[in-house]
Amino acid sequence: GEIKYWRTFQKTIQDTYKEFKPDGLDEYLKKEARLFNDKAFGYIRDIETEFKADFKERLEEFFGKKWFEKGVPPKIAEKALVDAMSKNRELEDDDEEVEPWDCLTIIAYREIALKNWQNIFEKEYTKPGEEKISGGKEEKTKWMVKLERIRNQNFHSYSVTEEELSFLEELHDWIVTKELRNKFQKG
Repeated sequence: GEIKYWRTFQKTIQDTYKEFKPDGLDEYLKKEARLFNDKAFGYIRDIETEFKADFKERLEEFFGKKWFEKGVPPKIAEKALVDAMSKNRELEDDDEEVEPWDCLTIIAYREIALKNWQNIFEKEYTKPGEEKISGGKEEKTKWMVKLERIRNQNFHSYSVTEEELSFLEELHDWIVTKELRNKFQKG
């Protein structure tokens, strides 16, 4: 804790006075950035994995066998089909083939949630504490937009901030840990 305090203090001074270069600060900041990125990548991967399973399960439960056709907005479905065909064209091993469902992004999941908000996703995908915010489903799913932005930046040499990591931890605890508890209680 003490080192972090001093390094944060040094960084604040350096942001104001560029000539201030304490020994080891740059290395410390690089190490911290990688640490945040590694944790962030893990949280994002877990959240995406949970989306993939949970969204499919909810759509199947509501729509039955035609869950993909009825539950996924046409533009999202078309893009997923094209992406799956493109990926599968390059594969040598048939066992590695992907389905359109495997090609969805976080924003695609948001579009699916928006399309099926009241009937399927509102209760489970409104962040705790945001149930009464104005702006409806658009506002209640803005957290997915922020998640997508962090995810995309994380995959393209970006340093995740401490605030963003905290946001991801909160989402991870809410989405992934909650689902694990629910599955444990059911089973």
